[in-house]
Amino acid sequence: MLELINHHAFTQFKEKPTRGHNILDHTLSTIPDLVQNSQVVGGISDHDVIITDLNLKVKSSRKVKRKVFIYKKADNEWLNEEISSAWDK
Repeated sequence: MLELINHHAFTQFKEKPTRGHNILDHTLSTIPDLVQNSQVVGGISDHDVIITDLNLKVKSSRKVKRKVFIYKKADNEWLNEEISSAWDK
């Protein structure tokens, strides 16, 4: 595992045991500046949990203006005539 981490230039955070004296879980990153905080906290069993805070900015997309049709207000008679005339052509 250590060879893999070093080969791919990962940085490991919180090298503390997550189960007994064993490190079973890892927080790895190739961009260490993104990791603000990482801590091991007690879990709901004999296995502890790693909580990691990342400094990420989420790109928000602009709201798309949409046309919403209200079908119960449609002019069904006109619509049927349009469809019939289109099929007749």
